[in-house]
Amino acid sequence: MYGLTNKSADKLIRGFFSLLEEKHYSEITVTELISRSGVSRTTFYRQFEDIFDMYDKVCGLMIDEIMKSIVAAFENDKTGDLSVLIDVLCEKFESQKHYTRLLCGRNGDIKFFEIGIRVAFSYFSVFEKVLSEKELFTLKFVVFSGMGTYVKSILDDEIFDEKNIEIYKRILTESQRAGG
Repeated sequence: MYGLTNKSADKLIRGFFSLLEEKHYSEITVTELISRSGVSRTTFYRQFEDIFDMYDKVCGLMIDEIMKSIVAAFENDKTGDLSVLIDVLCEKFESQKHYTRLLCGRNGDIKFFEIGIRVAFSYFSVFEKVLSEKELFTLKFVVFSGMGTYVKSILDDEIFDEKNIEIYKRILTESQRAGG
């Protein structure tokens, strides 16, 4: 899960999501998590400081996976159409919808968005080499706004669809037409 090759970490994350189905992450204890996951307490503490650290890292891993997909799409797309990146963002969030709901919904925390911004920001150096300052600013605005819109739809228990993100795609397209 989330590109982890460590089977114990994978078990812990699966157990964490399972418990998030039942209660707020701040109410999850290490004891019940290791029991649910079938790993030792030592194994948990090798990976995480506490449940709050685990929450932060799981959110970070999820956004990291999404941003890697966006960077790959950027590097593979020969058209130069930045709105393709928004499609990837939406597609990845949709494919992880259940987990996203758990991390930022009723049993999660809005902090998911803050972690998302921090992790996503670290990826923009890839775009700095190719985009103008205006294009880069617009791309950051659109990615962060898109993330925010997606998280808000979850918090408001609304359906997220393409219409929610069209405005951001138009902003990117218009910015590119105007010469970045």
